[in-house]
Amino acid sequence: MFARIDGSELLKTISKVYRIALVVYSCEGEVNERFSANPEGDEILFTISQCKQHLLDLCRQSARPHIISSEINQLWAGAPVFDGAQVAKVIVLGPVYTSEFSKALAVEYMQSYYFSSPKKDELLTAVRQVPIHPYVEFAKLFEMICALFSGQELDISSLTIIGLAKSDIALADKLHKYQEDPTERGDISQITYNFEQHLLECIREGNLEGLKRLLRTTSYNFITLGDENDPIRRQKNLFIFGLALATSAAIEGGLNPQIVYSLRDLYLQQIETMHSFPAILRLHREMLYEMTSRVSNIKRANRYSKLVNDCCNFIHEHIREHICVADIAAFVGYNPHYVSKKFREETGRSLVSYIKEAKIAEAKLLLRFSGLSLAEISELLSFSSQSYFTATFREVTGVTPQQFRKDVKK
Repeated sequence: MFARIDGSELLKTISKVYRIALVVYSCEGEVNERFSANPEGDEILFTISQCKQHLLDLCRQSARPHIISSEINQLWAGAPVFDGAQVAKVIVLGPVYTSEFSKALAVEYMQSYYFSSPKKDELLTAVRQVPIHPYVEFAKLFEMICALFSGQELDISSLTIIGLAKSDIALADKLHKYQEDPTERGDISQITYNFEQHLLECIREGNLEGLKRLLRTTSYNFITLGDENDPIRRQKNLFIFGLALATSAAIEGGLNPQIVYSLRDLYLQQIETMHSFPAILRLHREMLYEMTSRVSNIKRANRYSKLVNDCCNFIHEHIREHICVADIAAFVGYNPHYVSKKFREETGRSLVSYIKEAKIAEAKLLLRFSGLSLAEISELLSFSSQSYFTATFREVTGVTPQQFRKDVKK
């Protein structure tokens, strides 16, 4: 596939059009081809962050595409290219930022690793030249590259941004064993096994009030991960570990895995932008509430008939598309009038209002966790115009999208 489509010219064109670096690495990590406006700076960032070896190893060993994040929130994506059944090369896309560059975060990172002044200047210069692309745009470009060069169809909603160093991943694997066998937990766990199981049970049961009571009455510190000298990184790793447990519990509670994984990736993106304890702790609590609330909604929905549940599932699975009652009726196999009547009888609201509220719930996630503009969110959710999106958002929430985004960033 790689030879048949003049890969070099195509990669060069993609790099130029999107103003993003594309590098082809051999299995040994050597550069075969590079298309970049700042080749030296990109290579410095890729290497010094330890993302280079990690990403290449992941792609070679799993023979699957991966996205990886550095400690200063730069993203790289790697797509394996095959020669027969073997991985012959890895195409790397990046670095990119998905939101505005934080100089304070970069400086904090450099100070924590004791870089010399010349090295700090070199890194800051390189960082300033990293392009900014919304995550959805970056993921779709990566999806296209995977299809063209690796022959692998990629569902971008299933992509996970890996943000842990190798040592942290090894520790997370070890902790997973401790999670399954509480007799081996030793000094790693700072809370009791019973508390952890109680919290996860609240998520599985959708028991939001029970979760709130538990968090009010118990000091919430799951497990400490990482270097004692880097408390922010340790708290982020704690969040990532807690997110993994909450993700599993939510799926066990009946939440659609696709929805859970989408939520997980949004939270992974958000946590890497934070560098203060209050913000991280607030996000941790919000994540637990979000997972539990969604499980609770699903369990309530299970009281409905199969017809109504099928309607709800269709809406959530096509939330970013234009949805009308006729589409839903065709899916469930009844006429629109009958479907609308049954839905209102069981839920107390119309299909149109349910679609509207579901789209606004998705919009709130994008406003909170992505750098997408209002116009981009409006288009992504298939609203007819930005003004209609704004009016609908205000109708459902009582505030404009701009005000909502401003409030959640405080």
